[in-house]
Amino acid sequence: MVVAQGGDGRVCDDPAGVLPRATRVESFRADRDGFLTSVRAWSVGQASMLLGAGCSNVVSRIDPAAGIVLHKKVGDVVAVGDVIADFHLSETHDGSLRAAIEQFTKAIEILDAV
Repeated sequence: MVVAQGGDGRVCDDPAGVLPRATRVESFRADRDGFLTSVRAWSVGQASMLLGAGCSNVVSRIDPAAGIVLHKKVGDVVAVGDVIADFHLSETHDGSLRAAIEQFTKAIEILDAV
């Protein structure tokens, strides 16, 4: 199906060998102990856009290697320093990393109890 649509069929067997990779990966870590009680999709999407994974206007280019990989889900126990997500970005979006972190911080909620 991938080949029929003009794609590289090797992606099915070896996605890491075919798909682009970010030149930088930064981990977002929990700043407190507790339970991950909320992940707001809109804010995660906005953070991803700031990393290059989406368009802010019609002339923006999407970086197919950019994005956010979530390692925790709602209801998971987290401890200080646990990796909640990894941010994938290129050097062209280094200046937006701080804003992406701020946006992602708004996206999650860690509380003492579920």
